[in-house]
Amino acid sequence: LWLSNPELEQSTQDAILQLRAAEAQYEDLRVDMESRLLNERAGLAALESEYKQAQLQAKANEELGREGLIPEITVQLSRLRADELEHRVGLEKERLASIEKSVEARLASESARLEQARALAQLRQKQLDALTVRAGIEGVLQEVPVEVGQRCAPGENLARVAQPDKLKAELRINETQAKDIQ
Repeated sequence: LWLSNPELEQSTQDAILQLRAAEAQYEDLRVDMESRLLNERAGLAALESEYKQAQLQAKANEELGREGLIPEITVQLSRLRADELEHRVGLEKERLASIEKSVEARLASESARLEQARALAQLRQKQLDALTVRAGIEGVLQEVPVEVGQRCAPGENLARVAQPDKLKAELRINETQAKDIQ
C-alpha cells in the first residue's frame, strides 16, 4: 500500500536542500578559515625572518661600533629595531593562537548546524519512507477500509490481512443442544 503526503514530500525536499546548503556553507567556511590561517602563518614567518635579519644586523653593528667604524647611534638604532621586531613576533604568535581558537570554534558551530540539518533531512526521509505501508505478516488481503485520495490519521487501520493457513475456528454450543449434534 502506498500513501502520499504532498506536504511531507515538500518538507523532505526542503530538508535535503537545506542539508546541501549547510554542507556547502561548512566547506566554504573551512576553506576560508584555512586560507586565513595560512596567510597569518606566512605573515608570522616573514616577521620572524625580518627579526632574525635585524638581530644579525644589530650584532654586526655592535662589532663595528666597538671598533669605532660606525657611530654609537647606529648601533643603538639597530638594537632598538631588533627588540621591536622581537616584541612584534611575540604579539603575532599570540594573535595566531587566538585566530586558531576562533577558527576551531567557528568550525565547531558550523559543524553543529550541519549535523542538525543532516538529522532533520534523515527524519523527513524516514517519515516519507514510512508512507509505504507493508503488512507485518504474510497473508491474504481481506479488507481495505480507506478510499483512494482519503486522508488518514497516523495509527489508523489501513488494511486487514489474514493468514488462511493459520485460521482458528471455535464452535460454541449450548449444553442443551450438544446432545443433538453428533
